[in-house]
Amino acid sequence: MKSWISLFGSLLVFSLMTHTAQAGDQWQLDNSSSSVNLVSVKKGSVGEVFRFTALDGHIADGKAQLRIDLSSIDSGVDIRNERMRRHLFETARFASASASMAVQAAWLTLKTGNYLDVNTSLRLSLHGLTQSLPCSLRIVAVDDGLLVSTLTPVLIKAADFGMDKGIETLRQLAKLPAIATVVPVQVQLHFVRPAQS
Repeated sequence: MKSWISLFGSLLVFSLMTHTAQAGDQWQLDNSSSSVNLVSVKKGSVGEVFRFTALDGHIADGKAQLRIDLSSIDSGVDIRNERMRRHLFETARFASASASMAVQAAWLTLKTGNYLDVNTSLRLSLHGLTQSLPCSLRIVAVDDGLLVSTLTPVLIKAADFGMDKGIETLRQLAKLPAIATVVPVQVQLHFVRPAQS
């Protein structure tokens, strides 16, 4: 068992376009080549990686948006997944997490093969609460769109989203001495450019 929060998330985290987009154009997230991963630490030094498998997002009208289906958490252990859904994320009440970020004009001129590193912030809505989180991103223009990746993990504090009690429940169920309540989240998002007519 462990601690986390999405992320997404997050966590978490992303945005933008490459080349010039016309008003109303919408860039779609390619779920199959995107990832949101968390690292949980238990017993003080045992780290484990988790991921969400169902992501949805787009870039449109100067904003990037991401939705994470929290029931898609994959820890590699079925009983752990179920406990996280029930006791940590409480997916019966909070089915998803979402993140959004403004797209800046300077990011729209990237040519294929070029990249830009930016320090910015995202708004993460998770477990009924919303927080603004700093993030460092690398935006890479690729043939069919844009890759947006975290340069450094986004740190999510369970208490900021009212999830510290859920972590304590997981700790007790797993009979662990401790589970970390701050979770690093890594993100890579692949946005596909709108088809040109």
